[in-house]
Amino acid sequence: MFPASRSARNCALAVLLFLGSGGYTLSQAQEPMGWEDSDPLRMGWMLGYPPPPDKLISHPESDFFSFPKLRWTVCHIRELMPTKRVSRGIGPPVMLEYAIDDEIDSVTFLPTGDE
Repeated sequence: MFPASRSARNCALAVLLFLGSGGYTLSQAQEPMGWEDSDPLRMGWMLGYPPPPDKLISHPESDFFSFPKLRWTVCHIRELMPTKRVSRGIGPPVMLEYAIDDEIDSVTFLPTGDE
């Protein structure tokens, strides 16, 4: 089950898209983490003031956008680097067209290096 709030679902979706895109491979970890085990609160990322050095996520470090820190980073990107709101304009919202692919269940992924 994914968390109920919209921002939590968006964060979870971003993480899944990153993982599915090949951004994370099994060679980076001994055993893949489940979504519960990689929960930022459970892992203690950025808790306390100041956070302990081994639980600190910051922009100059090169691993702030790597799993499992990625889950915290996606939800807190505005705390790490400059962002800007972009207006959608003054017109009414426009619904985006989409088509549901009935073959989505046949999509499979192989870890990098597997043949």
